[in-house]
Amino acid sequence: MRTGERKSTKIRIKYLKVALKQDIKFFHAEVRTSDIVFTINIDVVMVQNAISEKFGNFIHYIPTFVYGFVVRLAALWKLALVTLAIVPMIAVIEGILK
Repeated sequence: MRTGERKSTKIRIKYLKVALKQDIKFFHAEVRTSDIVFTINIDVVMVQNAISEKFGNFIHYIPTFVYGFVVRLAALWKLALVTLAIVPMIAVIEGILK
């Protein structure tokens, strides 16, 4: 969680620096200041969520999957081999649906 906050702070600073380097015409004609702040906030919150929560879940679920598969191999090895053949197809379908 702390890593996500640090990274999001760095991203906000870089985003703001790039926005401030724009010509003044950009702010007068194309965009309002509140839009920039809103966009920065929404984008960085999504990145922070991905780094903090979802990456942590990923790190948690990989060992759980491996441990469960090892237990299944020890108990029912034939069923584990069938599952091993099906898991890549399930992953591809899940990737397509998301």
